[in-house]
Amino acid sequence: MKKQKVIAVNQDKKFVLGAIILIIVLAIITINAGAILNNDGYDKKQCPFVVLGNKETDLKIKYFETPYCFYCWLEKPILERLVQNKGSIFHLEKYDLRYCKEEANKYNIRGVPSFVFGINNNITNNIQDNTDNSQPKEYTTYGFIPEDKLNSIVCELTAAC
Repeated sequence: MKKQKVIAVNQDKKFVLGAIILIIVLAIITINAGAILNNDGYDKKQCPFVVLGNKETDLKIKYFETPYCFYCWLEKPILERLVQNKGSIFHLEKYDLRYCKEEANKYNIRGVPSFVFGINNNITNNIQDNTDNSQPKEYTTYGFIPEDKLNSIVCELTAAC
């Protein structure tokens, strides 16, 4: 009976060791998955690393992300569809938070995904307030924005939908 107990204990130790190794391997793969999945050929050290949409519009959107952010992965196809469907009414700049800290600090960006919506004078006249419209207004939002909400924000700020 003692031999059976020793064998069972050794098998338990092997199982635990195997589980620990598996967890470490999965953690390493997960950490590197962002860089692998988000390898779209852009030099993310440039700030911004992507510029999309119409540069001549009054709505400028600055989007901050990292390749390790799960919600950024979810936001990516939403932004692609938004640019495809409404890219003529706004200008989008993408920033990698790892490399564009100076730009992020201007807006107090500490996490991703984050958006800065900049609205020039032509649009701000549509907003009913008593503030000075001589300077562009900027609104910062933090966190994932679902597609319907992002479409609604762009339409409301541009009054073009």
